[in-house]
Amino acid sequence: MPVDKIGNNLTLAMSNPLNVQAIEDVEFLSGCSVQTFVSTSSDIKKAIAKYYKDEE
Repeated sequence: MPVDKIGNNLTLAMSNPLNVQAIEDVEFLSGCSVQTFVSTSSDIKKAIAKYYKDEE
């Protein structure tokens, strides 16, 4: 879950910040340097529901 972006630095909340492949994929796709911190899966799901809800 993206939390912040300052310049070329992207901060992500992850339930598994040791998932190097996911971090490398995000760095490649975004062109940013990624910093991570630990969050629970349930908190990430709540944030996704809040910030990426359908607007129908």
